[in-house]
Amino acid sequence: MADLDDLRRLALALPETEQGTHFRLVDFKVRGKGFAGLLPNGHAGVSVPAEQVPALVAEHPVLTELRRFDKVIGVELDLGEVEEDLLGRLVELAWRSRAPKRLVAAWEVGNR
Repeated sequence: MADLDDLRRLALALPETEQGTHFRLVDFKVRGKGFAGLLPNGHAGVSVPAEQVPALVAEHPVLTELRRFDKVIGVELDLGEVEEDLLGRLVELAWRSRAPKRLVAAWEVGNR
């Protein structure tokens, strides 16, 4: 199972990711745009594209919709219930959705 150190390692392995805080909680940003972090309830929030959330939640019962008011903004997960592999895929998906397209393209070239 994953933990905060895994989340930190996976996020910071992606180009131009910075660790900071949001409302005093750990979060990760790429060029100023947050894509993953801790929530007040101790779970993690990952900002995957809203249109992909229903399929992810259906495929992985450990995930729930993350909402801000009435808007789906990603998935919520208890790090202790998620395999590191799934966490890595979610973090990368979130990073890709928030990073500039040129940065994603350059990263993909280097990871082929």
